[in-house]
Amino acid sequence: MLIDCSFSVHVVKWVTENNCPVNIINDRELRKMLTVGRSRIELPSPTTISRDIKACFCVSRDHITKLLRVRSHVDVFLLTLELTPYCL
Repeated sequence: MLIDCSFSVHVVKWVTENNCPVNIINDRELRKMLTVGRSRIELPSPTTISRDIKACFCVSRDHITKLLRVRSHVDVFLLTLELTPYCL
């Protein structure tokens, strides 16, 4: 069997954007549609999808935290520049 990481990413994206339960991957018709022409592909399990969603959340949360820290430092710097004329 072949596990396609980009395929798993798309499954996670589809599940989260459409607010679907992770066990939707067990739906027989959905499995047929996803494997048509790809007999060697292995679909991720609900547990794998859940784990991948949590991992994506953690990465996104860390990235947003870094962005907010940078933004906060920039705002403080700009505020300091704005207040400088009043401090002279």
